[in-house]
Amino acid sequence: MNPTAMSVILAVTLSAFAWSASRRWRLLGVTQPDPRIELDRGALVKRLRNLLVIGALQKKMPANERYRIEGLAHIAIFAAFFVLLLNSVLLWGRGYNASFDFWGLFAEDTVAWRLYSIAKELIAALCVLGASVFVYDRIVRRLRRMSLGPEGLVILGIIITMMLADFLYVGARRALLDHADGGVTWMWWEPVGSALSFPLAGLSRGTLTGLEHLGFWWHASWVLIFLNLLPYSKHFHILTALPNVFFQPIEPPGKLPDLDDIEGKIERDEPVGVQKIEQLTWKQALDLYTCTECGRCSDNCPAFTTGKKLSPKHFTMALRDHLYDLEGHFLAHRTPEHPNHERAAHVP
Repeated sequence: MNPTAMSVILAVTLSAFAWSASRRWRLLGVTQPDPRIELDRGALVKRLRNLLVIGALQKKMPANERYRIEGLAHIAIFAAFFVLLLNSVLLWGRGYNASFDFWGLFAEDTVAWRLYSIAKELIAALCVLGASVFVYDRIVRRLRRMSLGPEGLVILGIIITMMLADFLYVGARRALLDHADGGVTWMWWEPVGSALSFPLAGLSRGTLTGLEHLGFWWHASWVLIFLNLLPYSKHFHILTALPNVFFQPIEPPGKLPDLDDIEGKIERDEPVGVQKIEQLTWKQALDLYTCTECGRCSDNCPAFTTGKKLSPKHFTMALRDHLYDLEGHFLAHRTPEHPNHERAAHVP
């Protein structure tokens, strides 16, 4: 491939992401401590269980029959991100050495590679189907609960084309190898990619090489470009959802946080509750980061469903956007002695 191009892409995209992510991290620092976050042994066990069952295994996604299809589609996309992460690293390595295979661990004839390859291809195919479900919801069904702006379709387009680009890379690469071997062969561990090599087999070596490079660079580059879009879109939850699940309250559902010394606060004319955005706890700010704008909160809100103007989704989005709007102000004025600057604006 091209070591220089790969080095430039990695350096630029990873540096840009580090800058953006550090600002989002520092923005959490202007908020308040959360007294509900306990990490003793008992709490830690519950949090790890939630992380596994709710986070990794996506227990809640298919639980509600009303959203079951979307829940299963989300599981497919979620799984693809984790499984194909290793494939992305493999492609970045091949940017420097076209035969890179994790020092023999993923050589063509190893059991490890073949098992990983078939899992990768099947999950990537399911990811395309899952993303297509959300495209259908946006374009055809136009679900009222969802944010129907162009951002969602752009992100879904990136996800779908990344998966298809990997199939193209595998198919063109397989067709090139078959050219050398004198015949086209379907491989069970590359069910989609090797099947694609059949219609590609009649093309010239130059065309196949071009398609291989197109699939390679599209997938390898857009993974990194997509990473840089996350801190500025609702898809930031890809990075924040698992930490948010880990730190979610382990108290009984619906329990309101305790208010300490409420009478003293009233006497001292101190705020009770939240009057400014920086008076949120860092966990509440993390909740704002993690909002997917799916609208299920509004879908199940008694006030909203009766036609009232209250929308939990839009209220959450307004708070998040307000926090982001003040990012420059907070990060410019925040000091270790005064983490919450007195000029911060009120929550709208």
